[in-house]
Amino acid sequence: MIHLSSKKYSIKYKYSITILPFLVASYLLILLGVGVFYWHSLTLSSDRQKTTLLTTASTVLDEDLRQFTLDSSVFLYRIDTQNALQQTPLTNTDFMKDVFYYSSFNNAFLHNLYLVTADGSVLSSQGRISDPAVYGAVLSMLDDIQTEVHKKHGLIHLSTYEGHADTLLISREVYLWTGSSDTTGKIYLGTLIGELNTDRLEQFLSTGDECYSFAIMGENNEVLLNLTPLSEKNLQILSETGQGTFLEQRFLTTRRSLYRDHLQLLLISNETLIYQSAYTALFFQVVIATISIGAILASVYYVSARIAQEFQFFIRKLEHTSVIDDEAFIHMDTADEFVTLSRVYNRMLTRIHKLTDKIHQQKLLTKDAQIENLQAQINPHFLYNTLNCISGLIDLGRTQECKKAIAALANIERMSLKGEPFCTLEKDLSYIRQYTFIQQLRFENKLQFLIDIPDELQKFIIPKLVLQPLIENAVLHGTATVNRKGIIGLFAVMEKEVLSIAIKDNGPGFPDAYLKDFSASCADRPQNSYGLYNIDKRLKLYFGDSYGLRLTNNPSMGACVTVLIPCCTKEELVKENSRILYRKGDFDHEAIDC
Repeated sequence: MIHLSSKKYSIKYKYSITILPFLVASYLLILLGVGVFYWHSLTLSSDRQKTTLLTTASTVLDEDLRQFTLDSSVFLYRIDTQNALQQTPLTNTDFMKDVFYYSSFNNAFLHNLYLVTADGSVLSSQGRISDPAVYGAVLSMLDDIQTEVHKKHGLIHLSTYEGHADTLLISREVYLWTGSSDTTGKIYLGTLIGELNTDRLEQFLSTGDECYSFAIMGENNEVLLNLTPLSEKNLQILSETGQGTFLEQRFLTTRRSLYRDHLQLLLISNETLIYQSAYTALFFQVVIATISIGAILASVYYVSARIAQEFQFFIRKLEHTSVIDDEAFIHMDTADEFVTLSRVYNRMLTRIHKLTDKIHQQKLLTKDAQIENLQAQINPHFLYNTLNCISGLIDLGRTQECKKAIAALANIERMSLKGEPFCTLEKDLSYIRQYTFIQQLRFENKLQFLIDIPDELQKFIIPKLVLQPLIENAVLHGTATVNRKGIIGLFAVMEKEVLSIAIKDNGPGFPDAYLKDFSASCADRPQNSYGLYNIDKRLKLYFGDSYGLRLTNNPSMGACVTVLIPCCTKEELVKENSRILYRKGDFDHEAIDC
């Protein structure tokens, strides 16, 4: 018996004082307003910082590109340069010494500056390049970028150098000046190639804040400079979508066009890090709010806790009650509605207990009667066929074999008449061998038995008088109907806790109509059929509809009957929660010994 005591408050009174949480809700509403205002202020501050960083960086970078455009235009299209580049072959390279006079051609902006002429010469500020390594490297650069540079028709082209992730090239083509800005159809004089000083780019694009980082993208979403913690693949995805989650962090993209919209400057903001401080601040606000409303909660805690305790008590009782006994009933020492609820619950348990016990007893009686009826149908059938076999031996005058056959029959009948319905597979095989001895006496050399069952499977428990009738069926309806030597095999395997025992013969096999009838549900099978039908029904009564017999024909010839039962040892059989669904006490641990 369980007694639950509490102060005598009614449910109506207990819930009436819960109006106090509305005060807590008001406090939380104020706190929510403060939090929203703080969050909005942080968002505005972040947007302003993004705008400042992006504007500053884009202004500097755009100015550098415009200055390079102006300087390179003046340098490439002045008279000295034009006249020198028109010479074939190129003989005068003095004009290259003037590159130091152009501000964007210095080392602060460029590491190296090269001019590849139309005749294949490579020039630098020191004149013609004679070093084969440098000459080859510059021509390799030109081969890598020449197609895209040519598309620009003399405009600036910013690109990476394949195989050199840290090299950024700025280049443009130069044509013979005719006084018109249109370069289409003009004579090509060469290509100016500069290696950008990426250290300088990284320096002025460095934000000093891990929340923000820059990247430069080309016209085809090509990553030209990546100063972000993201890979180039992720950066390209982020450039297309505008936002995304990588490395378990959320990133947002803000972009600005550069140099006539040919380039894109991306500001990548790590939203996770930006708002991390906000999350921390909100956490402390919640802690402070929790402490503040503690005083309010204290006034209603006791009553609400008591109500919750009583409800939880009922829930636990319902969840953990598996057996209806004195511990399942509830007795409460209160004056509220829970007393009435407990009384109704106790009366319901009493009625359920009576109905369940009655139904359980009826099911057990019905099940036992069905199994005994099926057993009674099998035993006379087996005895008749065995005596008929012995009679045949007597007619043949084989008295010694008759004595052995009668002794074997006596052992088999002793096993079948003994009260226990189960035995080990090993014990059952010993009686199977005695039965096959009787059959081999009768059929002499016309019948052969094969038994291939691993020793580790012979410890499992099976119902008695299941395998012997199946072997008898294989003899009478299988091997006995053919002129060749009859072969019957007994095999066993275990798959996923299911013991599968197959009886195969080389007879004519099952007719298709019989297989169709057998595959039907028990209710649709012929009511006057015994044999395989009864064995299948008996196994299903023992173990459930998932088990029983499976009938097939062998690929070459003959029939195959497969017995499917759960793997269960003698020790497991006597446990209360055994997979064989019998009431506790049906099996005696000491008596299970066939």
